[in-house]
Amino acid sequence: MKAIDRIFKYIESKNIKPARFEKLVGLSNGYLGVQRKRKSDVGSEIISKILDYCKDMNPEWLIMGAGEMLKPQKEDKEYINIKNNKITGYNNNLSVGESYHEYKTEKKQNAYALEDTEMKKENEIMKIELNALKKENELLREMITILKSK
Repeated sequence: MKAIDRIFKYIESKNIKPARFEKLVGLSNGYLGVQRKRKSDVGSEIISKILDYCKDMNPEWLIMGAGEMLKPQKEDKEYINIKNNKITGYNNNLSVGESYHEYKTEKKQNAYALEDTEMKKENEIMKIELNALKKENELLREMITILKSK
């Protein structure tokens, strides 16, 4: 069994149409059907796109046919799962119309916002430290002035 056949098996297990899957993953309309009809296989770029999108798919199964089709779902890890024409994820905020790429973009924006907040806190700490150093410097200058005058 080739990777293209395993892709169709995955699509069928999720009960979605190949055209819908192609659109969600970012493949050309009809690409998978043409590859299957020609008895061709898919290249590494296509496999990469599919694995980037189908986080629940076992890469070893897709590429080599080894192991189970789906990874065991772990609650502590984020995943995207397509089932019964619905997209679900770690936080279940996706609707059928959203793509995984939109979801990834939102996650990045949230990460940037968190990083920005952390940087602001660090900046405030640095300001306090800078003020303390300025006061210490001022005291040292006063001490030098006193010592020079003796």
